[in-house]
Amino acid sequence: MIQKKVDWQTFHRDCLRLAELIKAGGENYRRLICISRGGLVVGAVLGHILNFRNISTVGMLLYDDTASRSDVEIITSPDLPSPGSSLLVVDDLVDSGRTLAYLSEAWGKRYRLHFAVLYDKGGGAIRPTFRVEDQPEVWIHFPWEDTASELSLPPESPASGL
Repeated sequence: MIQKKVDWQTFHRDCLRLAELIKAGGENYRRLICISRGGLVVGAVLGHILNFRNISTVGMLLYDDTASRSDVEIITSPDLPSPGSSLLVVDDLVDSGRTLAYLSEAWGKRYRLHFAVLYDKGGGAIRPTFRVEDQPEVWIHFPWEDTASELSLPPESPASGL
């Protein structure tokens, strides 16, 4: 598999491109929901670019370290607006598509869902509404992943595992 390292400059450029696509879509979103963890970084940048302050998060477990889990677990649920609202759900990339499929099933009947990602690996039946690039067969390394390993706390630290 090809490996691609995204630096901060490329990440910011691609967030600007994603924001342009979202603006061109013309939808008035009630809430921006970031899928943790990669979607938190993308969502924060998009929030600044688009001047969007109503931001929530959803925490999901689909992987244990690098191995895929058989189930999807929601560990943090956002406070959702009234049914019928438009939601923009943001993540760094789509890999298997399981996250989008799960959220579409859970929220799709009550909300108008739009998904925005930087990179789409094309592995899922549900495609994001907005994407900057298709990246099939590429393992993408984001700049915050390097920082996380360099700054990780020792296992015995009380703050580790939060």
